[in-house]
Amino acid sequence: MIIKFDLHNYGFGTHLFIFIDWLYNINKLKDIKIYPDWTYKNKNVFFLLFNSKLEENNFHTDYFTTCFISQIKRENWPKNIPEKVLNQIQSINDILKEYNGYFWCKIKVYFDPEFNLLRTRYHDIINEYLIPKIFILNHVNTFVENYFGSKTIGIHIRTPKHYNINNIDINKYINDVIISVRKDLDNYNFDKIFIATDLLPFIEQMNIIYPNQVIYYEQKRITQNVDWSDKHLDIYDEWKYALIDALLLSKCIHLMGTSSNLFMFSLCINKDVSFNIIDYYKNLNGC
Repeated sequence: MIIKFDLHNYGFGTHLFIFIDWLYNINKLKDIKIYPDWTYKNKNVFFLLFNSKLEENNFHTDYFTTCFISQIKRENWPKNIPEKVLNQIQSINDILKEYNGYFWCKIKVYFDPEFNLLRTRYHDIINEYLIPKIFILNHVNTFVENYFGSKTIGIHIRTPKHYNINNIDINKYINDVIISVRKDLDNYNFDKIFIATDLLPFIEQMNIIYPNQVIYYEQKRITQNVDWSDKHLDIYDEWKYALIDALLLSKCIHLMGTSSNLFMFSLCINKDVSFNIIDYYKNLNGC
């Protein structure tokens, strides 16, 4: 079963969780194989980023097109998926039912008593099917060796636009977020702060407050209230940087974040890392 993704809509984390969702459920159906089609500029971006045994499933007996699917929300599934597949997957799901299959970017999920079960299940799928290419792992390991301390805290935030907040002064937003972040940091003994964000002014302000402690992976960033797509990077480059940021977050001793698929992905890569939602974001869903 070939799953084709529209890479021009939604970001790296969304496509990744849609696919992990499929993998978790399809994995239970022994007679069905799955192949991701993340084609962009005639190249399958999935296999540029990941070493995966799924590459051997490159066959074309069935072809399903999808963009926004989940294991419960069946009304958004393609109409040509066989009913027997839908029924089997429907019966497999047994957690997080109240979200109707769409739990990504829902802030309540992080406080759900079943969230750790979700992390464990997705961690196992990631370890089996989503091993980053060696050059990406080398970038990550080199960065950790050169810049991480022994007690590195990880922080991930998004721009206001990610939360459908459009009319806000970006400097006020950053200042308010930093107030929340500083309160959280006061509870921890740390020597470095790794920041994963598109928002350059946040990094700059944190660097002033915590000189010689803030670290970040070098990449193109934004200064205004726009989303990642407004950087106008090539999809492959954008998603490569997103994957590296997620992997680096997973190497930290504690994570602070928000309702973001990249943040959730980091928590699934390292299912045991402790985390908290930054107080500013505790009532904000991502989009």
